[in-house]
Amino acid sequence: MGADPRLMELPVPILQERIASGAMRAADLAAAAAAKVEAADGDGLAWFDGDYLRRQGAGMDVWRGRGRPLGALHGLPVTVGDLADTARIPTRLGTAVHDARVPERDAALVERLRGAGALIAGKGVVSPFGTGGSDGAATPVAARYAPAAVITSADGGAIAEAAARGVVGYRPTAGSIPMRGVFAAAPTLATATVLATDLVGAASVAEALFAPGDDAAFAMPAPPPGLKAATAATPPVPPTIAVVPPLWWDDADADIVAAFEELAEALTPRAFGATLPEIFHEATTQAHRIIAAESAKTLHGTVERHGDDLPAGVAALVAAGEGVSARDYLTALDWRTVLAAGLDAVLDRCDAVLTAVSPRVGEAGPADANLTWAFLGVPSVTLPLLGSEDGRAIGLQLISRKGDDARLLRTAAWLQALVVRQGESN
Repeated sequence: MGADPRLMELPVPILQERIASGAMRAADLAAAAAAKVEAADGDGLAWFDGDYLRRQGAGMDVWRGRGRPLGALHGLPVTVGDLADTARIPTRLGTAVHDARVPERDAALVERLRGAGALIAGKGVVSPFGTGGSDGAATPVAARYAPAAVITSADGGAIAEAAARGVVGYRPTAGSIPMRGVFAAAPTLATATVLATDLVGAASVAEALFAPGDDAAFAMPAPPPGLKAATAATPPVPPTIAVVPPLWWDDADADIVAAFEELAEALTPRAFGATLPEIFHEATTQAHRIIAAESAKTLHGTVERHGDDLPAGVAALVAAGEGVSARDYLTALDWRTVLAAGLDAVLDRCDAVLTAVSPRVGEAGPADANLTWAFLGVPSVTLPLLGSEDGRAIGLQLISRKGDDARLLRTAAWLQALVVRQGESN
C-alpha cells in the first residue's frame, strides 16, 4: 500500500480493522504517518524521527509474521507529550535548559503504549515544565500526524484545546493512568488526557493505559475497564443528562449559547436543566493555589540553577507558590471534598453532566473552564459535534463521577449518535 498520507484521515476503528485483518501492514501506516509529518516539516512536534517511526512499523510486522499475539493498539501511531520520559529519545520538558536530556527508561504510560503495540510517532509540544497551559496539545491529532495523542497536564487545558481543534479529548478519573516517569510540576492535579480523531480511538488508547500507579501500596484486582466496549454498548435505558451552563456562560458568544440551547432542546425529555452552586467559583482559586504551591516545591531548585534562562512565567509561578501558606494549601485540598459533594448532588439524578467548552483557548475566563473538573479529578470527555456559523468548533463536554468512566463513554457514544441522527434528519 505504501506511504499514502490519506490513510491518516481514517478513523481509528477502520485502521485497527485493516491491520487486524491483514489488509494493511503496520509499516504502511507508519510510513503514511511519517510522510504526513515530513510534509509539514514536523511543525507542532517537539521531536520526530521518520526513520525511527518506520522501523517501529516494520518491527510490528515482523512480530506478527512470527505468529506472536497482537496488542490492542498493534501498529497504531500515537504521539506523547514531552513531559513523559521516552527511553533513548529526547524528553526536554518543554524547555531549552533540558535540551540534552535523554532518559534511559520509558514512563509507565509509554511502556503500556508499547506493550499494546502502539508506535511512538513523536513527542508533542508542551509549555515549559507543563506550567503554561496546553496550547498545541491537539496539533498532532488535528493535523493528522497520528490518530491519537497522550498529553499530561494539571489544569485540564488539553480538553479545551481538543474542543478548539475539533478532536475528541478524554481525561479519565484521576489516578487511572500511572504517572511514573512523567514530569508533573503539580502532581496532585496532574493526569493524562487522551486526544483522538474519534471517540472509539480515545477509548481504545485510554483502556491500554489504565493501570495501578507504581506508588500504590495495594491494588485491588479489577477487570479491564471496558472503555472501548462501552462506546459500542447500548445503554439499558436512554441516559438522563443534566444540562449545566459553565461558570463563564454570561460572557459566552451568542452562537455558542444558541447551539448549546438548541442541543438541550433536542435532548428533551432525556435532559433537565441544572446549575452549579455559586460556591463552585472557588474551584479555580483553590486549584491555582495548589498548582502554585506544588510548582514552587517541584521547581524551586530549577529556578535557582537556571532562573535567568527560564521564561518569566515559570519564576513568577514559583514565587507565587512560595507565598502560599501551609494552612491555605491544605485548605485548598479540602475544597475538593466540598465541591465533589455539590457535583454528586447533580449526578445522583442523571448519568452525566453536559456542559460547553469554550473554543477561545487562552482567554482569562474560558481558559480556566476545565480547571474545575481537573481539580475534582472526575472523568470528562469532549466531543466535536457542534460548530458556529463562522466555522469555529464548539465543544460539548460530558462529566461523570469518579470511577464511572465506562458509563461516561457509553453516554458520550449515545449522545454522539443522537446528534448525528438529528443532523441527518435536518
